[in-house]
Amino acid sequence: MKNKDRYILVAVVVLIVLNIFSWGLLWTQDRPQNERPLAKKETTFSRPGNFLIKRLGFSETQIQEFEKMQKQHFTRLRKFDQQYKLLRDEYISLIISPDFESQKADSIFREMTLINGMIQKANWNHFLDIYQLCDENQKKEFRKLFTMKNKRHNKDRYSPVPRNR
Repeated sequence: MKNKDRYILVAVVVLIVLNIFSWGLLWTQDRPQNERPLAKKETTFSRPGNFLIKRLGFSETQIQEFEKMQKQHFTRLRKFDQQYKLLRDEYISLIISPDFESQKADSIFREMTLINGMIQKANWNHFLDIYQLCDENQKKEFRKLFTMKNKRHNKDRYSPVPRNR
């Protein structure tokens, strides 16, 4: 009986030491709990476009054209974003106001939806422009990257229909 008590005591001491060690590791971690394992600061790409430039192996002329396309694209997106923010603010102030008008709220919401659709279309057109910039080998790599991204995006999205596993 005494031997059994000794084993239990040793097991409890070992568990306590492991618990203290685990807590110490958690407290000394550098990254916040909600940060992804591969944070932006750890990547080798300083801008979103650098990933495509390096992965597709763009030439200097392609890089110049790509950067010009990106400037145009982001300028266009900024305009959409400004319009969307103004409408969103108007929508929120209308909802919380005492003289709420359902028809006006629906109208603003439809405009917000239209702008969101225009942003999505601008993004797709931008990717199409990048694709047109590529040579044949780069187009194959672009299709591969785009397919992987689309699969990952669809996998991460919530689906009300259960998937067969």
